[in-house]
Amino acid sequence: MNEFGFEDSEYSYSKIPYDDKPIVRDDPGTYARRRKRVSEQAKASGRAGKTLTVIVAILLVVQIVFGGLLIRLFVIANTPKVVSNSNISISTDGSGESWAAATKAKLSAVCVGAKPKTSGEVTYSNFFEMKSSGAGVIIDLDKEGGNVTITTCYHVVSIDTTKIYVLLYGSYTPIKATLVGYSSEYDIAVLKITNNNEVRGSVCMKADIANSAEVCEGDSVIAIGNPLANGFSVTSGIISAPVKNIYVEDNPNEMRVMQLDAAINPGNSGGGLFNRRGELVGIVNAKSMDRLVYSNGSYSIDSKEGTSFAIPSNIAVGLSRNIVRNDGNPIAVTIGLAFNVGTSQDSLDAESGRLVSVVTYVTKTQSAVNAGCKDNDVVINFSYVFGGQTVVVNVTSAYDFDDHKFNIEDGSIVTFSVLQNNIPKTFQLTATAISVS
Repeated sequence: MNEFGFEDSEYSYSKIPYDDKPIVRDDPGTYARRRKRVSEQAKASGRAGKTLTVIVAILLVVQIVFGGLLIRLFVIANTPKVVSNSNISISTDGSGESWAAATKAKLSAVCVGAKPKTSGEVTYSNFFEMKSSGAGVIIDLDKEGGNVTITTCYHVVSIDTTKIYVLLYGSYTPIKATLVGYSSEYDIAVLKITNNNEVRGSVCMKADIANSAEVCEGDSVIAIGNPLANGFSVTSGIISAPVKNIYVEDNPNEMRVMQLDAAINPGNSGGGLFNRRGELVGIVNAKSMDRLVYSNGSYSIDSKEGTSFAIPSNIAVGLSRNIVRNDGNPIAVTIGLAFNVGTSQDSLDAESGRLVSVVTYVTKTQSAVNAGCKDNDVVINFSYVFGGQTVVVNVTSAYDFDDHKFNIEDGSIVTFSVLQNNIPKTFQLTATAISVS
């Protein structure tokens, strides 16, 4: 039985669906009739006319402020240290309010739509009526060149990979995007926009990426998406569990995800999950859905609230950039070892509040044995070269290598430091490419 009271073989989680009948919007004729009616009412009442003038003035000011050039946010904290860019200043320790993190994070958010319901030009008025709608996050940006790279969920765009459109935050002009590549196994897709003036003139910015391995139970998070295809929206919650291995519908492979309790709805798929510093920690992709249960001659609703999931940023962003480097064909690596938490008791890191596990091998290939690996080795760290720099990873979880398998190049050397019978040892293994579906 799993924690929801179902046999594991009987229950799996659902990719966040999209309601193809979103909130009804008035057609242009309706708006024209409404304006005419307001105008006639205004003529009948001088006060109404003055009120309308004030409202219009306020709306113009709001549009200038929020659609304008810069948004500056200063968060009063106990420390003077701040992280700054041209748009945002926010406390480094995350002590600011959720709105501060949201103000920073939303500039990297996009709405995503695939397969227009009708032929013809995609405009702001019909963008939200796509057959599939979701969200995405800008992970790389060249604003001067008008180039953007976006991560989203594959199930958001799989309905039609040739007709994908993106709406930047603060923009009213949908942009046609190109699918660079995807992984159905990990439910990640990468979109690209190139040489676009809408990008050049926008307030969009690249997301700051956090190390998702540092996420803890109880961490505050915000999710930014496009729920019910109704435009940008922010919800907040906490991390319920930093690691869950679940089966998602239409995917025969187990997925490692983070569980959260933020309100997630259709249209949130592909959207970013951010910490209190406005840094990306995950990509929202699934939730536990209500289902109809038949028992003793009657039906009832098996309701599940506050159980949603996100792909860790280390996996989502690492895979996305891997897809770009490999021209749309993702490649992971193996080094002949599989890892597991050892038999020793986990310890608690007093500074971060994270559990620190003793990590050993589950299995090892003959090449790993030849390199010096032995049963019951305790893994201390591993290192590899990426982008011309040496990356050193202290191993505190059985998933630490998994987080880096999309960064390590085929044929490169990975150096492991271990304790072998309490004696420090170092050995090297050669990374070998494996396919990713």
